Amino acid sequence: MEVGFHRLPDAVGWARFGISAPAALLPWPGSAAIQRQWTAFLAPWAVRLNAGYGHLSDDADLVWGTALERMLSLFPEETVPRSGETLRGYSWTTLCPAEAAGRLGGPAALRASGAFHEVTELPGGRLLVRATPLLESYAGEAPPRVLRALAPALPHGRTRRAYLHSWMRQAPDGDAADHLPGR
Repeated sequence: MEVGFHRLPDAVGWARFGISAPAALLPWPGSAAIQRQWTAFLAPWAVRLNAGYGHLSDDADLVWGTALERMLSLFPEETVPRSGETLRGYSWTTLCPAEAAGRLGGPAALRASGAFHEVTELPGGRLLVRATPLLESYAGEAPPRVLRALAPALPHGRTRRAYLHSWMRQAPDGDAADHLPGR
């Protein structure tokens, strides 16, 4: 397991904190319990640190950011300062800050979307959404469902899979703008 904390040189008021574990070995012995602990860990710390965005995923890193950022050729220095209103990605578990959660229609709309196994309301209007019970089941049609549900709060642009590493598997081809209401 690796733990990292990085300040952004061009946005020194922002920092990124990450913990990574070898997802290629999923499922680990006891991984269901570990994954529930990760979700339980993220929720209170997101509130305590006033996090602008958060996720639990196996296709992001602290250098290049989320799979979506990588596919859109966006750098964390560009997206982190705007993460209150625009999500940086759509992962197995995604923390939606209050402004983004409002643009998504709130918890009732996200529950009704059918894209999430769990929608948890946090203090301050934040939402923590988990797509599937386990990280290893976030595959197939699950990522496109989450993309459609979170589209109003995602950056727009046609994704380019050529920019992904082979282990960055969760972001499907497309453009969040294609999934906005009225399109």
